[in-house]
Amino acid sequence: MSSNDHKFLDLLMNRIFELHYIPKVQVERVLSPILSLFIADVLTKKFENHDILSGKYELVSLEFPLKKDNCAQSTNADFLFVNPERDFIALLEMKTTKNLGNGQQLGKYLKVRERVSNEGGGFFIEDIKEITRQSKQKEKYNSLFKSISAHEDIIVNSKDLKIFYLVPNALNKRLLEESNIDSIFTFSDLPESIGNEFDPEWKIIKLALEDLDKTKDNSHATGTSHTQDNTFDGKSELKSFNEINYKEIELRIRKQIIKYLGSDYPKVVPLYVRLGKKSKKGYPNYQVKFSNKETIPFNHLGTKFTRSKVFNTNNLHPKVLWDNFGNE
Repeated sequence: MSSNDHKFLDLLMNRIFELHYIPKVQVERVLSPILSLFIADVLTKKFENHDILSGKYELVSLEFPLKKDNCAQSTNADFLFVNPERDFIALLEMKTTKNLGNGQQLGKYLKVRERVSNEGGGFFIEDIKEITRQSKQKEKYNSLFKSISAHEDIIVNSKDLKIFYLVPNALNKRLLEESNIDSIFTFSDLPESIGNEFDPEWKIIKLALEDLDKTKDNSHATGTSHTQDNTFDGKSELKSFNEINYKEIELRIRKQIIKYLGSDYPKVVPLYVRLGKKSKKGYPNYQVKFSNKETIPFNHLGTKFTRSKVFNTNNLHPKVLWDNFGNE
């Protein structure tokens, strides 16, 4: 990459983030075309060692229309992917502010996921045909249809839809309790490298995207301090584990949890893990929040803790997302 290319990308990303603080400007729509050049490789790299979500991601479309019930109008998902290796479809929703909206969007995605589970994804294609017939922008929808047709086999035959949210830290905390999302990650959680010819460009863009996590509410107007919030990083406060490698702890506990779930995994998956603070020399007790809304404490051997239903929050380290736990 030439120095001029570097300067151009820096200028471009700086300009985008200037727009971020202008009222009514939707930065997601500005970022989406840029991110679309990298996002499939980003997800492939991010989940490369994941038990469920690994495999090669292929971008089908950005601003993918999801038809509303009983009419030919639609709401749009930011990105639609297929993962041929795992035989699933994935929707990715990107947010750049802490505003989640009224919850209708996620509700729509959950309905779509249920329909895919029951019918397969063939209705995506039929819905776009119906939208096209009644649209005044037939050429655009015909172009979208060609893109979808290239992935038609997996879309029609898959009965598995994953829902991902890419959000800033301020929104990540609110979504942690949402058990229906398959993966929630912040801009800082994106991989540093994607391992292809566009790695230099991606590193510049990723560094700029991390600024979205450093602002507590992403708004100059409120006068809120713009210090980085690592509350849910989890690992920055694990100073007590000074005689055991932290990675070893993660891997050990991950295996224990999967063993505990048995045949229920991956139908039931952990959302996050909280390690106990009191183990300074040995392995810690820990607590897990699961996707079925159960919160269960475990002793250091991986057995369910029976003396109390939950541990005292003051005795636990911050939450570490399951996607990041033993998988980095």
